[in-house]
Amino acid sequence: MLSGTQQDDLPTLNMTPLIDMVFLLIIFFLVGTRFEQYENERRLDLQVPEVAAARPMVSAPSQLVIEVTRDGTIRWAGSPVSLPELAKRLAEALQDDPDRAVLIRGDGRATLQPVADVLSICQQQGVRHLGVSVRERRQRPERLQEQRSE
Repeated sequence: MLSGTQQDDLPTLNMTPLIDMVFLLIIFFLVGTRFEQYENERRLDLQVPEVAAARPMVSAPSQLVIEVTRDGTIRWAGSPVSLPELAKRLAEALQDDPDRAVLIRGDGRATLQPVADVLSICQQQGVRHLGVSVRERRQRPERLQEQRSE
């Protein structure tokens, strides 16, 4: 009889490196994902106005987007335009499709006058479907309850 021999432990699988790799992959894909909405806001340095409650808007494929920057510059398809040029381009776009929707994305820090001018031109050109881009204000639930009770 052999006394002094040890029984070998069964080999174990160390899960720590596997879990580390899964977390690294998750972080990589989260950081690497591109969100088009946020890219457009960063590109033009727009801060969209905030509201208490907002529903997501589904954009139609034929939606026109007019942007008003903080300094009052009006942009059509990313390039600055004057008010008469905006009216001309809007009229041309509505000739092709009179039911085309128009979305106005204004900077929340801008004055109201340029946005009012764009709204007036849209009305003059007969825009039937008009929207203004906003996002939901982030508040703590306690403050939101206080505001509702008032």
